[in-house]
Amino acid sequence: MISAAAPLADKGGSRVAVLDGLRAVAILAVMAFHYGVRWTPPHSNTDLYPYHGFFMHLPVLGPVLDYGWAGVELFFVISGFVICMTLERCASVWDFARRRLARLWPAMLVCAAITMAVAQFGPAQWKVGPLSFLSSILFIDPNLFGSWLDQTGLGWVDGVYWTLWIEVRFYIMAALVYALFRKRFLPALTVVMLVSFLAGVRAFHYPHRDWAWLVLLPTFLPYFVFGVGIHRLNAARKITVEAGAALGLSALAIFAQGWLSFDYPAGGPVGFAVVNTLILAAFLLFVMGSPVVAPFGWRPLARLGEASYSLYLIHSVVGIVLIELLSRVMPWPIAIVFVSVAMIGLSLALFRWVEVPGKRLILRLTTSSFWTPSGIRPHLARVPVLRRMSSQSLPSTLPNG
Repeated sequence: MISAAAPLADKGGSRVAVLDGLRAVAILAVMAFHYGVRWTPPHSNTDLYPYHGFFMHLPVLGPVLDYGWAGVELFFVISGFVICMTLERCASVWDFARRRLARLWPAMLVCAAITMAVAQFGPAQWKVGPLSFLSSILFIDPNLFGSWLDQTGLGWVDGVYWTLWIEVRFYIMAALVYALFRKRFLPALTVVMLVSFLAGVRAFHYPHRDWAWLVLLPTFLPYFVFGVGIHRLNAARKITVEAGAALGLSALAIFAQGWLSFDYPAGGPVGFAVVNTLILAAFLLFVMGSPVVAPFGWRPLARLGEASYSLYLIHSVVGIVLIELLSRVMPWPIAIVFVSVAMIGLSLALFRWVEVPGKRLILRLTTSSFWTPSGIRPHLARVPVLRRMSSQSLPSTLPNG
């Protein structure tokens, strides 16, 4: 018997603080990677740092920073956990879709706009046009989007947005599998993962079969499935055949990637295995309620984890440009610390003033009850011009939507 994870939740009881703490670890790892080694050789043909390859050549810190990209994989496991929980709570596929839209879109709109503006002060490779902005806020790969419009040269507003293209495709896959196999969701998703893995191996040997990478997500689906398995294990409070099989097979698929030459950002198979062992072990300890992971529930760390989505969207291009600009008037170590703190502060503000109210607004606008007379009148009454109008002057019927 495995005990439920420790109930480290916020006042609303809807968030598990340890998971938010793991989100914080993930985004801090990604930030360290981007601010330390991402934009200097060998990761980049162009050196964009005022400190050049300083961190890359440090004997211990350099290799550690080199695996900061693994924070993305950590996010994918958390996403699998959360998406399974969300699907179980949603009334329909539409309900799931609108909740995902409400979660992702407000911060994306604001952060993409800020990034596009700040990028004008950075290198030419980060300056993009309206179509790139449109593809980014729609979470569609710019290359695919450009092929639809017969346009070339499109790119993400910020290169880190590529992970949202992965996330959205997983949402679609998970929603379809859940709608078709609700009671057998996890086994069905595990089968899809196995098909995806085999197709990924075949696609590696036959690169022209890009559909496998586009549709089945062979490199990343095992992380999502592991997260789904962790959620089911946590909910059941015991090891089930379905959860055990999903966790075991997804873990095997994850580790096999390092030995079958799947596409991963940096490092060798051994380092790949080490970082993935740490990721998977953290979730197994979490579901066991181990005190080892309790420190991740530390409130300041969990608060940062709550704002990790905004921080992920805003930290990269904006942060690197600001570090370069500030390094002209202050030592670059101080510039890095200043910008890092500023990005964290901005993300906390975006979470409070953009993500939370934006989510509430979209959920309100996408409920059918909002578009009924009784639902819309209170909102119209807040408009100064309409406040003076009597309720009788409003239309007796309004379109449902």
